This record gives sequence, structure tokens and C-alpha cells, in this order.
Amino acid sequence: PKGVLVEHRSLINHNMAAARLFELSSADRVLQFASLSFDTAVEEIFPTWLHGAQLVLRPDGDLPTGEELCGWIAQWGLTVLDLPTAYWHEWASEMAAIRQPLPAPLRLVVVGGEKALPEKLALWQEIAGDEVAWINTYGPTEGTIIATSYTPRRRFAAGTDTRLPIGTPI
Repeated sequence: PKGVLVEHRSLINHNMAAARLFELSSADRVLQFASLSFDTAVEEIFPTWLHGAQLVLRPDGDLPTGEELCGWIAQWGLTVLDLPTAYWHEWASEMAAIRQPLPAPLRLVVVGGEKALPEKLALWQEIAGDEVAWINTYGPTEGTIIATSYTPRRRFAAGTDTRLPIGTPI
């Protein structure tokens, strides 16, 4: 949407780094959640295809509720989600409120686009436990989608942890 010029070599570098970071394989099923006009769509599509994984298109219409998303994960065997942080914040809150476990196929959730809140990560860790990996990504479009990533190596505590790192360069 910004009209940013991204060179092919930058895109290849990003796609290969994202595929390594997400540990993509041909066994994965990745939800194409973002609009095609948003740079995150590139992060969902090309690393998936480069590693022979399946890309599952989100149906047109409104964004799904948390319960609907869980239904999709189970029904379509989704293993990887790359979600906008604001959507993930709401999903974590909804899942914590209803105490519904996450469907078994899901192994990774990637968030990015804005600041992730440590209190939401604490909720998420209660819901997901050690079953679903979580990665916080950060980067301007000009940096070819993401520039840094952070994977927590410890449990976050609501009210105690006040900052969530953006991580290290990809």
C-alpha cells in the first residue's frame, strides 16, 4: 500500500529467512490470512510454496471469531498462522475467556505489524503451553516485510513483564 520498491534479491532473502525461522516443510498447511495488498501476504505465500507446503486461502468476508478460527485450524489441518498483532491480541483474550484448547494441528503462530503486549503473551502461554510456538516479528515494509524476530524462551507473567522484545535481525 505504501508503493515501496522491493528488489527481487531482498524478497528472496526474506522468503528464505522466513522459511527457516518458521521451520516450514512440505507437511505444513499455512493460512493465507492477510489481504493480497498487504506485505504480510508475501510472507504467507512464497515461503510456503518454496518449501512445498500447502497454502490455504481464507474465505472472503469478515474476519473470523476466535472460535471460527479454531474450527478452521481443525477442519483444514492448519499448522502455521501469520496474524496481525491486533487480531492475535483479541484471539488470545477470547481463547483465555472461553478456556478452549487450541486444535492439535497448529504448531506455530507468528505475529507482527504492531507492538505485541506482554500481558497478551502471558495469556497466550497459558492457553498454548509448550504445544504451539510463538514468534513476534517486526519490520517496516521498506526492510522487506520483517527485519527482526523474537521467540520467547521463558514464561511471561501478566503485570510483571512490561516489555516484549522485537528480537534479533533475521
